[in-house]
Amino acid sequence: MWLKRIAKWAYEAIFIILIMLAIFWFQSRNMLESGHQIDQLTVQGQIDHNLTIQLAEVNIQLQNNKKPTLVYFIAPWCSVCHLSIDNLQSLYMSHQREVNLLVVALSYQTVDEVKDFVVEHELSFPVYLGEQSVAKAFNVSAFPSYYWLDETGTVTAKAMGYTTETELKLKHWFYF
Repeated sequence: MWLKRIAKWAYEAIFIILIMLAIFWFQSRNMLESGHQIDQLTVQGQIDHNLTIQLAEVNIQLQNNKKPTLVYFIAPWCSVCHLSIDNLQSLYMSHQREVNLLVVALSYQTVDEVKDFVVEHELSFPVYLGEQSVAKAFNVSAFPSYYWLDETGTVTAKAMGYTTETELKLKHWFYF
């Protein structure tokens, strides 16, 4: 009797996991494919952890880094971004020597809106200011979206939606 219950539970668990994987695949189906090479990211400025706003176009090279890069796209109005950014802050605090972190704000009305987001979450990393061309280049259609890139700027992993710190650490560990 108990063996049947365990088997039934295992089948249900596998079914739920398969449904979740299908949903994750469906969400990220239009994102850049693994193996896609990205040379650089062009942003329009940044807000650093001291809340200094620098508005100038900057080309960030994504190749020839000595460590992997996490490119994380947010929108200041996005409630899921507000929920998951603290997980990113925690990852940054514990792995900043092992990971390049590029957080790019897209879909904002004013720079002050992005600055308020940085202040609210007490972020200790810079947030770069992107525009529609960045969203198009990275196939960002929803927030948050992120890509893990290896040292050569090649996409190794991608995801969209809420992200836990554990998920980010597992992907870092698994792919690098």
